[in-house]
Amino acid sequence: MLSAIRAQSDAPVGRQRILDLTLGQDVAGDLHPLAALKQLRLTWVELIGGLASERPVLLMIEDLHWAQPDLLDLLEQLLVEVDGPLLLVCTARPELLDARPSWGRRREATMLWLEPLEPGDAARLVEDTPAGVRDVVLERAEGNPFFLEELVACFGEANDLETAAIPDSIHGVLAARIDQLPPREKEALQAASVIGRIFWREAVEALLGGAPASFSLLEERDFVRPRPSSSLAGVRELTFKHALTREVAYRTLARARRGRFHGEFARWLEQANGGRDEDAALLAHHYYEASAAGYGELRERALRWLHRSGELATARYEIGEALALLSRALELEPDDAERCATYRAIARANALKFDGEAFWSAMEKAAELAPDDHIRAEIISQLAVESFVRAGMWARTPAIERIGEWVARALELAEPGTASRARALTAKASLNLDDREAAAEAAAIAERLGDPELCVHAWDACGAAAMVAADYTAAWRWRTRRLELLDRATDPDLRTIIAETPYASCVATARFAQAREIAQLHDELTRPLTPHHRMHGVAIVVEVEELLGGWEAIRARQARVKDAVAANAATPCLRNARSLLVCALAAACLGDDHRATELERAAAALGLLGRQVLDAPRLRLALLRGDHARADQLLHALLDETGWYARGHGTSLATLTTRIDALAVLGYTENVEREAPPLLQPGTYVEPFALCALGIVRHEPTLVQQAIDRFERLDLPWHARQTRTMA
Repeated sequence: MLSAIRAQSDAPVGRQRILDLTLGQDVAGDLHPLAALKQLRLTWVELIGGLASERPVLLMIEDLHWAQPDLLDLLEQLLVEVDGPLLLVCTARPELLDARPSWGRRREATMLWLEPLEPGDAARLVEDTPAGVRDVVLERAEGNPFFLEELVACFGEANDLETAAIPDSIHGVLAARIDQLPPREKEALQAASVIGRIFWREAVEALLGGAPASFSLLEERDFVRPRPSSSLAGVRELTFKHALTREVAYRTLARARRGRFHGEFARWLEQANGGRDEDAALLAHHYYEASAAGYGELRERALRWLHRSGELATARYEIGEALALLSRALELEPDDAERCATYRAIARANALKFDGEAFWSAMEKAAELAPDDHIRAEIISQLAVESFVRAGMWARTPAIERIGEWVARALELAEPGTASRARALTAKASLNLDDREAAAEAAAIAERLGDPELCVHAWDACGAAAMVAADYTAAWRWRTRRLELLDRATDPDLRTIIAETPYASCVATARFAQAREIAQLHDELTRPLTPHHRMHGVAIVVEVEELLGGWEAIRARQARVKDAVAANAATPCLRNARSLLVCALAAACLGDDHRATELERAAAALGLLGRQVLDAPRLRLALLRGDHARADQLLHALLDETGWYARGHGTSLATLTTRIDALAVLGYTENVEREAPPLLQPGTYVEPFALCALGIVRHEPTLVQQAIDRFERLDLPWHARQTRTMA
């Protein structure tokens, strides 16, 4: 830059040599340092003044806060002594005003405070960055252009974006600014960093032994800002302007001092706010950090608040937070009984997350640590029954034999008439769906104990056993009876379970309006909960329409289904793929086979092949397309199924009716003659399917016509048309 200025100046070259002092060169010769400095300033004034006499001059200087006093004096002299048009543009941090308080306040001066970039502007700066990196960078940079640039350079090479360290360039700049603070202000900033991004003046003073804390300088230098109101009554609330500043300030503290500050703040908050649930997560964090840093006397408080905050997070369905809190509790617990209870809480959270393997692992660890057989029976019976209640949570389904071992062990350990006994019997009935005796005994115990959750699961087992026996009226009574428990159930998850299964027995008994009402109720109950719950909500709605041939209604919900599947992608739920297949079936029935194929591919991409609940809609699609070879292949998959999902053949109306149609169309006469007659129950949903199948294999058109008449009487026009086509 200096050479460019010289080239435009008319000043003699010899006079300009003194300017090399600016670059640190020794050109002063025998001049006294003060004389050399004076000569340097005069030459700069002469040089810039000469340029300004010919044209407007713009001087731009970055990071002026790093400048030595001599340079600042020179700039002031230029502004005073240069007569021509001169614009001096400087960038600096607020620290500059400590050295030159008057700068920016003169009549000819303007001071602009640079605020963070708007989110859209910041995003444009990093729009060429990979999406995963871009999102993390935008979140951490908070609109600071320098941070954006440095974080992109750093995170572009990081393996783990969430734990990647602050780049040295940013850390160095922020650490240098903090080190320039007076000791009192630096200590206050460090104490505040332990509290968090948002902190309270009085809390900082408590951490500093009651000494008044001054934040005026920290505000002037743009480290912190006051907040207009406080979340704690009667105390003043402030915030770090930038999260990275807090991170660096926190790291400047020694671990032991950090731990002491964590513990002292937790005590202050618990005393100031009365130990409220609203502060549970904050108290858990600070007591944990203090305990982990060596303050063992705070371990009990840390555990109490870790458990309480984990419980509250689970109740709010913030499952990731709950698991993190409970995992921290495990680190501090020395006692097996306490660890057993924590593993049970972790298992509960994983069950709500529909992570079957994590649920299974936590429950088995809890069983190993159980202090007595009574608690062990509770754990194993819960493990067994949840495996059926949440059968869709298994990415890799446990062997039936393993479930059988759990059931047998639970029955062995459970005392008669206990909740554990009811759960074990419910699991036994769910494992063997024709075991109506076990289901009835479970229901009797649950009713005697008056436990809504036990009743919900036991009554459902009774309903499932009735469905398998084709006793649809009994199934409807058992399963709709569960709705009576909605007002008594306080757990939102249990309320969704109550409303999830009755729709099938309503359809089976031709109560179609009630089926739709219950599906809508279930959908509404799931909406405030997790993505997995919401997936089930829309899935049940489209499953009802699938049974009733409501293809237009399904097509109207296709976008919502796809959104729900995307949001629930982390969960190995069969309804992800099945709901896409039902949408594919609807598209095919409405003549849009191209869309149907796209949706089938999307379902296949989820990698849940070989499950009979998925093969049923695929089989219906093959029949619709007249692809008998494909239909035969899928039918054999259903006929040969002997594992986990074979248990549900009689409880799924879609599987049952699609299977009987396929057996008839493909000529499996013996199977039809064996399976169809028990379904000839007047007024039921399945009766016309059985009539049609028997009419086809017996070549009796009158039976087929009876099926058509029954479908029309039930107001199922698509089924009536399909029956004519099949026959």
